[in-house]
Amino acid sequence: FRRVLFRSVEVNLEDCGYSRFETYLGVDVNGDGRGLDRGSVNFKIYLDDALVYESGTLKVADGMRFVSI
Repeated sequence: FRRVLFRSVEVNLEDCGYSRFETYLGVDVNGDGRGLDRGSVNFKIYLDDALVYESGTLKVADGMRFVSI
């Protein structure tokens, strides 16, 4: 059994005066309701259609990552 989900979140920061985007990325330990480490995710961040960050494959055991762009 393999479930593949693709999700995307778009944040328009144009004309907001921001010079930096910061976030924490990770996999929710409670994602399957039992706290099992069965999933993985690869986060990608784009700036004006250019890839500026890619997390590589992350699992629950990897914890959270801080990203500052």
